[in-house]
Amino acid sequence: MRHTFESGQWIDVLPIQGLKAKHKDAAEAAIKLYVSFDKDGNPDLSQMPISMSIAKAQRHVIMAICIAAWSFTAWQLDTDGDQIPGTETALPVPEWHADGAQGTILYEDSFGELEIDDANDLEAFFAPYMEKLKRRPDPKGTITSSSNGTSRAKAKNSRTD
Repeated sequence: MRHTFESGQWIDVLPIQGLKAKHKDAAEAAIKLYVSFDKDGNPDLSQMPISMSIAKAQRHVIMAICIAAWSFTAWQLDTDGDQIPGTETALPVPEWHADGAQGTILYEDSFGELEIDDANDLEAFFAPYMEKLKRRPDPKGTITSSSNGTSRAKAKNSRTD
């Protein structure tokens, strides 16, 4: 399916209805947290990368999987920030290469070279994809310290002898 942005740039993209479990697995595999341990065997969380980079990594994986082609280009700029004629080049489309539970994105730097408005439009376009792939906890499976694990409706209908 082709989607054209306000800027006139376009992407050929997998429709959201085409998402499969393997896409969710790839997005979840994009989260890589490495924990080191101190000399006493306790986790050392001082180097743990907790930031928006997790969401970005997942979004980049899904975009690299779902985008088959695009029309984005880059220009060299002069010292005033103006485009230098004749320097326009096509940005390579990022490609997801899975390797078991791991994977890499070839040409991931292309996402960073997009004009900011196009990058924002691309992110907004993929927001429903990301929402659909989110792991949703089962609220019925949640047990708090003040509950016994039985829902109120179930408890109300149970017999007490």
